[in-house]
This record gives sequence, structure tokens and C-alpha cells, in this order.
Amino acid sequence: MKNSKNISKLIFGILIVIYLILGLISLNFVYFGDNIMQISKSAHWYYLNDFQYLLTPKVSSGSDLSGTGYHPPILGLIVAFLWKIIGYHLWIYHSLAIICFFLLIYNLKLFLKNFFKEEYIPWIVAIIILEPTVMAQFAVASPDFILYTAFFICLRAIFDKKKLLFSCAFFFLCAISMLGIFAGISLFIVHFLYVKIKQLNNNQYIIRWSLAYLPTFILLSLYFIIYFMNRGWFFFVFFYTEHYQQPKDFHFIIKHFFSFVLRTIENGRFFIWILFLVFLPKIWKERIYFFNKIGFIILLFLALFSIYFIFIFISQMPFTSRYFLPQYSLLTILIAFILYKYLPLKKLKIIFIITLLLELTGNFWIYPETTAVAWDGTLAHLPFYNLRKECFNYIDSQKINYPEINAGFCLYGKRKYIEMINSPKSIEGKTNGKYYIYSNISNESDELIEEMNNKNKWKKVKQFQQWPVHIIIYKKIN
Repeated sequence: MKNSKNISKLIFGILIVIYLILGLISLNFVYFGDNIMQISKSAHWYYLNDFQYLLTPKVSSGSDLSGTGYHPPILGLIVAFLWKIIGYHLWIYHSLAIICFFLLIYNLKLFLKNFFKEEYIPWIVAIIILEPTVMAQFAVASPDFILYTAFFICLRAIFDKKKLLFSCAFFFLCAISMLGIFAGISLFIVHFLYVKIKQLNNNQYIIRWSLAYLPTFILLSLYFIIYFMNRGWFFFVFFYTEHYQQPKDFHFIIKHFFSFVLRTIENGRFFIWILFLVFLPKIWKERIYFFNKIGFIILLFLALFSIYFIFIFISQMPFTSRYFLPQYSLLTILIAFILYKYLPLKKLKIIFIITLLLELTGNFWIYPETTAVAWDGTLAHLPFYNLRKECFNYIDSQKINYPEINAGFCLYGKRKYIEMINSPKSIEGKTNGKYYIYSNISNESDELIEEMNNKNKWKKVKQFQQWPVHIIIYKKIN
């Protein structure tokens, strides 16, 4: 028993050290990908305007700080508030991810006590939080890591009957992004469906838990009503992006389906799915699980998985690994529970270690350049930040004229909102300039990659490389 406790302390200690090191490494990483629009620009709007306005500017307003109505502004408000209190620094937002890590590991441990004996829990926690996408989202301080934390706090609060804790966590789950709203809706439906299955649907229970959901429902409804009244929309932005438009044809649906499958199983996740397929007959045979606590996990996994599966057929939304964080972790817990029921700890430890090692290989999954990679789903993208800095230092040293430079995703935009520097320097996301900054991080189209490799059209000016990431400055040949 004492030995088990020592092993448990050792595993949790290692996990904390790993995340603290990763947190310190990433503390001054610039805003990456969607975080630029969703967090940085939103925070700058509130910060520069002293919180005078609730809504960010219209997309059609011409403002640099136009926002997305389908993402509630809570994180932008929090970051702007912290800038006012503490100071205008990159590390402010990353510090939120570090705080969330400690909340995540604490609440995850308590949640897993509902299913496993104490000595099993550290291993399962390790498998969950050392998953490459979880670690990568922590490193970029993604909103998805924060909502992921809120998601597990919600689950812990439901099982431990902590209604006030649940109400607070549920608000943050739903008020961070549309992904969180999807997760929140799924959680609400499954919670009361489970109550029905368990025949717990007495009036007192339902009223108390309905009240826990109510503050979030009221606040978000008010926000979206205000947004709709002022903008005329709040979810479908057909004029802004094609992501929410219907698939072009059946061929696109097929490609979309394979993208869904790839993002679901990649980055080391495939072994959990193999175990799931192996034990699926056992899960089906023991349908009594649906009436136990694990039934809640099964139903929630199915609900979340189904939402994104439906998007294959109704949208052109590109899938990325971070979309599947909650459901993958739920699947991990389900498989661990099945193994826990049928295997002794010694054999389980071997499977846990194999799972961990295969998961960690996910940081080394590199595809051909013409294949889109979910870079923010793996620690393989971390060299990008130093290479980006080297690239722009070179541009500045050579006094290359910024209006003549174009670039791909994660490289274009105003440096002020990406790096938080007092500079008007900006790069357009086009391809008609004299210079073009290309990176495999940008997931450019096959046509553009082919064009950049055409020595009759473009020549390499400078290349910055650290495996597996590279950034290349090209100059157009007249």
C-alpha cells in the first residue's frame, strides 16, 4: 500500500514537472492560429477602449479588431482585465493555462475516484494529460485547454454533487467558444437523459440541477440576443467564411470523412481506438454499464462524437485534433475502466506504459508537405516560434519593405496583435507581393507549394529550419 502511494506521488510529481517546464518554455510564445482573432484581437479591443463596448466591431467595419460572433468574448475580457491590472505582457495569457493545468489535474484525480481504486488513478491521469494534443494546446495557451479543464470540473462536480462548482465551471465551458457550447449542450442532454435512465427524475433533483444550468443559459442568451440585434447574425457567418457552408459535392464529403477519421486517430491516439475495437463486444455484452456511472461516460462520448460526425455532411469545417479532446479522453477512461474490470494491476501497468509510449510518438507524426497537419495538436510545432522570430529579425535587418511581403497562415497579420509589440508592421495573407514567407506550418494548398518550388517564378532568399518545421522567404522573379 505504501509502495503504491509512493508510485502515485512519483507519477504526479513527474507530470507537474513536465508541465511546469513546458509552461516556462512557452511563457512568451506569440499568439498562434485562431488565438490571434479569438483572444488577442478581442482583448486589445476591450483594453484599448477601456471596456466601453461589449461587442467587438463588425467584420465589414474595416477595423483591425473585428471579432467572431460565434465565440463569446469572455477570454478577451479576462485577458484585457489582467493587462489593466498586471501589465501588457505576452506571459499573462499563458499563465492562465498554467493555472488551468493545476485545476485540471486536481479535478481529474477526484473525478476518476468514481471509477477506479487509488493506485490506478495516476496512470490514467498520465495517459490523459500526456496526450500530444493536450500538451500542445497547453503550450499555445489555447482556449480549448481552458474549456477542456472546465469540462472535467463539470464532470467532477456532477458526480460529487457540487452544484455551485458546476455552475461556475459550466459557465466557462460555454462562454469560451462555440466548441464549448457544443460540449455544454451535450453535457446538459446526457445529464438529464442519464437521470431518466437511472430513474432519478424526482422533482427536487431536477429543479436543483436545472438551477445550476440556469445562470449560463440566461447570460449567454442575453449576449447572443444583443449580438443578433446589433449584427443580424451570431452563428452562421456565410459572408465571412466558407467553413459553415454545405459541402460542395459528394467527393468533398468523402475527403471530409477521411479527414475526420485521421484527426480522430492520429498523434498516437490509434492504440486507444484499437483497444476500443477489441473490447467493443465486451462493452456491448455488458450493457449493464449503461445503468452504472460509466454509462454517463458512454453516453457523453457518443453525444460529442456524433456532433462532429454530423459536421462531415452539413459543413466544410476543417477538422483538427483539438476538436476531439473531450471525447478522446472519455474514450480513454472507458477503455481503462473495461481493462480495470478484467485485468490485474500488473498487466494493466504494461498496457498503460505501452499506451503512454505510443501516445508520445504522436509528437513525431510528420506527413508529406502536401498533407495538412494539425500542427497545434503536437509538440512538433514548437520550433516555429524561434524560427518565426529569426525570420522577422532577418526581414528587419535587410530592411525589406513590409507592404511588399505576403505570407500564409500563422505568419500574416499585424505583428502588434501577434507579438504584442508597439509596431505598425503588418503582412497581408495574399500571394501577389514581391516576397512570400512560406512555412509548412501554414498548410498551404498543393498549387501554392508547387508554385513556390518553381524556380522560374520564385527564388529562395533565406531558409530557417529546425526539424520538423521550416520557414522560407521567397522572392518573385519578374
